[in-house]
Parts: sequence; C-alpha cells; structure tokens
Amino acid sequence: MAQWRPTPEGNTVNKNDARSSSRRGTDATPPPPTPIRISSGRHPFELTFLLGGLVCGIMMTVFDALPRSLVLAMPATVEWSWEAGLIIAGLLGLAGVGWPGQLSTGLGLELGAVLLLGANTAMYAIALFSMSGMAALTAGTFIGAVSIGSSWRCAQIIGDLRRLARASLMNPPTRTGTP
Repeated sequence: MAQWRPTPEGNTVNKNDARSSSRRGTDATPPPPTPIRISSGRHPFELTFLLGGLVCGIMMTVFDALPRSLVLAMPATVEWSWEAGLIIAGLLGLAGVGWPGQLSTGLGLELGAVLLLGANTAMYAIALFSMSGMAALTAGTFIGAVSIGSSWRCAQIIGDLRRLARASLMNPPTRTGTP
C-alpha cells in the first residue's frame, strides 16, 4: 500500500513510487481529501424549538402577552430583550440551517442562534423558579432542558467548525486564473 509523506517543499509524495521520489514531488498526485463528518443539517428538535421561539417572540411582541413570572421577575428592558432574543434566535437559526453559501457561514449563524436560544431559555427557567419556587418544577425543568440541549448543540457545532478548519488547512483551495 502506498504511503504518503510530506517533502520539504510541502508537496506530498508516495515513497513507494520511484518516479515521484526522484523528482521530489513535482509530479506526485496528492492523496484524495479525507471526508469530514458535519453534524449540521436536519435536526427536527432544533428546528422546532427555533421556529417555536420565533413564533413565541412575535406573538409576545404583537399581543403583549408575557408570562407572569417574567413580568414580575424582570424589568421592562429585560422583557423586551427576551422577546427580541427569541425572534432573532429563530430567524438566525433558520437562516443558518438553510444557508446556501459556505458551510462555515451557515454553521456560524446556527451557532449564534442556538447560543441565544439557550441563554433565553435559561433566563426564563431562572425567572420561573425565582418567582414560583417548587410550583415551577415541571415547566422550569422542561425549559431548562431546552437550554441544556442548546448548549449540547453548540458543542457539536463548535466541533464541526474545528473539523472544517482542519480540513481546509490540510486541503487549501487552489487558485485558478489570473488575478
């Protein structure tokens, strides 16, 4: 089996190929790029929560229908930022998941959206528990689980971005044409 090794010039040569070893990699064919696995794409729970956050944020803004625990626990500017955060997280996340351009851009948008969704749901879970105590156990635990799931998804996206960056360093794009 052929073994590939880097040359001082940075080219990759097959050390078992006499022709390529005599010219130090000028005609050597590099190995095919290694495929990387990206965990982005269709995540029904993530899409559902991002869409739900968008709808909830719009409904709260239009109908001024805020949860009682939020009204009692937070000042008006925090309430407004919570509504805006849900709307922005929904829009960014849906745009990132369906991004037709560069994969890293779509993953970055999705990462920002999921971070914002996680922060908003954690803030709401804290407001629930601080205002209702043990009466908020069911709702607060469920909302807290959404926040934890968002953090988990953030870790997956960060791993995807790291793998993508490593792959792009190993296989840099070639420049064609004249500047």
